[in-house]
Amino acid sequence: MTELPKLVRSPEALKAARHALDLSADGLARMLRVDDGRSVRRWEAGDSAIPGPVTVVMETAMSYLSKRAMIVNFLDMLRSGRDAEDEAALNILRSVDDALETLTRQPQADEAAREVHWYHLWRQPPRHTPPEKDDWYIPGEVSPEAALVYFEMHEGFSGGLSFCDDFDLAAEFILEKRELLRTPRGNSSGLRAGRSLKKFHVKRRS
Repeated sequence: MTELPKLVRSPEALKAARHALDLSADGLARMLRVDDGRSVRRWEAGDSAIPGPVTVVMETAMSYLSKRAMIVNFLDMLRSGRDAEDEAALNILRSVDDALETLTRQPQADEAAREVHWYHLWRQPPRHTPPEKDDWYIPGEVSPEAALVYFEMHEGFSGGLSFCDDFDLAAEFILEKRELLRTPRGNSSGLRAGRSLKKFHVKRRS
């Protein structure tokens, strides 16, 4: 297996990451909710800068692929007769596969081709106990499911997060999907949250 790029911040690394996911340029465009493969090809050719949210999603995907490879190697090395360890490793492998499938989910045919939103996760009610955080956000072209994966990977929720019903007593957080507004700043633009579009209740998986 080709070595996986840990950082996806150059045209070469993006192309290598796309190949590791076994995606065409058009397939990656659908996964990232951009218009078509032309955007991907421009990033890989160095004609356009790779957007920050794309880097986040791809680096998270590479991290999951790396973990998956490690687990598979571990299973290969296990001696026969260690069923309990086999089962434990297989359960971890399944959880990694599930997270990777969520992250790389392709939109259905009737979904919008371009979904750019701001995702805000906050604890409800807040604890107000610094330095522990009560809210987190990510602006970018990702689905609500992929936003949860990002928070798991980068904000310390190692046990995992999952959506739940509003009446679930384990519900601890709210994930809010908001419009992503661009504010011109000279030759570039800044990002800020717009109106609220939808809210999801979230709990810890463990």
